[in-house]
Amino acid sequence: EKVMASFERVLMPGLEKNQYSILWVEHQDKGRLELNFVIPNMELQTGKRLQPYYDRADRPRIDAWQTLVNHHYGLHDPNAP
Repeated sequence: EKVMASFERVLMPGLEKNQYSILWVEHQDKGRLELNFVIPNMELQTGKRLQPYYDRADRPRIDAWQTLVNHHYGLHDPNAP
């Protein structure tokens, strides 16, 4: 849960938990733990469009977060050869 909460803070800086909805799905069907998520594109307080991820702008921040989390928890980097 700490990893998920940290990811949400990094993905949506400036938003409070009551401004968005997120569904997390945990599975291990490939022999490893995977966490997947879905976020509706609507800010809950205003009903306006919410785009939580724009690849060109957000990828460097998310990649840096992934590197830190992988190192902290000793996780395998899924992008490593």
